[in-house]
Amino acid sequence: MKSSSRGFGIRVSYGGNFGFASTDDEKDLEKRIDAAKKNAKLKGRDEDWKGFVGAEEDKDKRREKVEGIYDRDIVDLNGEEMIEFVESLMEGIKSVKGTFPIGGEVSTQEEQFKIINTNGIEEEEKRTMIYGSAEASFRDDGMNSAYDFAISRDLNIDFEEIGRNAANLAKNSANGKKIRSGRYDLVLSPLAVSELFDNIFIHAINGEEVMKGRSKFSNIGEEVGNAGLTILDDGLFKGGCGTASFDDEGFPSGKNYILDEGILKNFIYDSYTAGKEGKKSMGNAVREDYSSFPEIDVRNLIVAHNNVGDPIEETRDGILINSFIGAHTSNEITGDFSLEGKNAFKVERGEIKYPIKSLMVYGNFFDLLKAIVIAGRDIKMVYDIITPSILVEDQRVI
Repeated sequence: MKSSSRGFGIRVSYGGNFGFASTDDEKDLEKRIDAAKKNAKLKGRDEDWKGFVGAEEDKDKRREKVEGIYDRDIVDLNGEEMIEFVESLMEGIKSVKGTFPIGGEVSTQEEQFKIINTNGIEEEEKRTMIYGSAEASFRDDGMNSAYDFAISRDLNIDFEEIGRNAANLAKNSANGKKIRSGRYDLVLSPLAVSELFDNIFIHAINGEEVMKGRSKFSNIGEEVGNAGLTILDDGLFKGGCGTASFDDEGFPSGKNYILDEGILKNFIYDSYTAGKEGKKSMGNAVREDYSSFPEIDVRNLIVAHNNVGDPIEETRDGILINSFIGAHTSNEITGDFSLEGKNAFKVERGEIKYPIKSLMVYGNFFDLLKAIVIAGRDIKMVYDIITPSILVEDQRVI
């Protein structure tokens, strides 16, 4: 099934503040501009509002033409080809004896953005995306399920492998054993890592939350992570989900080191919050579509560590966790979490020994940042977070 939408998001600087309105009808533009002006007037003057980005004020920042964000082959896909992709997901699941499919999905997206303002900014770009996911189950004394997915800007996804990965994980998770409560080293898969970063870390580095005192972070230059840990937000990353030449305010994309070898270096801002801090936006204004207001968000958050290896081989007494249940319930301000590990396995002397029936991980994300000691080579793009698996020392498990 195909669907499409087209519309206009309108921001107006008026009376010392800004207002917003949207419409999907070009004939309605003037009325919506008036609505945006009224919205700005109702908000009243804001001395921190510096206006919209202009061509002159950011002329020192060249808008780099990014690579790998548009693939015509995705646009040209027809219904029969999409069905074949879904069938490949199912074949991958069925290739693993004893497993059966719960569901599968393949979707594509083509976007065309154009940003124009009265300060001389005029930018336009096309982007594509393709996504595939599969969920499989394996029957034993109950029901074991597992999930895998891939997302790409180009038509470079092995759909059968997605299904096979989900099926193998479901099968390998069967007949789980209980473990004793205690403290263990944890190997977190890329999906598990991304769930923690998405629900806690992105809030902590949001410049607006920092200014309002709602972030655990406050002092640039503070050591907040393991000495080998580097976290980069890169709007120019080739083929990234958040990659574009410019953000949704028209600011040029760039690279912003958030942590450099464990030291807090920067936060992320839109133009308004950056202006309040006397800084320039690094291109972190992001909107879902034309009808939504730009909000502060990461572009491509890349997690890396100086110590690269195989986290499982380096684990003497630990647990591999493929994903978490309930990551959205984490306290984004304090960093405290209590999460159920899904598709978890006991690791001993560098080898996976057996699946674990159930477990809960209790901890604090900001303490966890300091306990990351190894990054794997299995880098995965989980939407706007790009990360390998990681080894985290000494975490509480029950």
